[in-house]
Amino acid sequence: MKQEEQVNMTISSVMKKKGQKVVHVRFERKQDGKLHFAEGIVPDCTFEKVYGFSEEEMAQLKFYLKENMHTIFEEAQKINEKEFWLHR
Repeated sequence: MKQEEQVNMTISSVMKKKGQKVVHVRFERKQDGKLHFAEGIVPDCTFEKVYGFSEEEMAQLKFYLKENMHTIFEEAQKINEKEFWLHR
């Protein structure tokens, strides 16, 4: 895999949405000079915005979220919410 095709993931701190604790997850990569991204939410494992990822890739990302939800929440609890939004 070329470096520009490498997928990076960033997560938010734990937030509340409709009374439920959630974490926003963003996957992105550069491919052919364009930024591709997929913005999802756990624990729902749904995606709100997607650009440049195929349906097969989205299925893999959804599977990744489901399989790593516990770890994602653990890491998100370590993030200071103010710092996340200031550095985004």
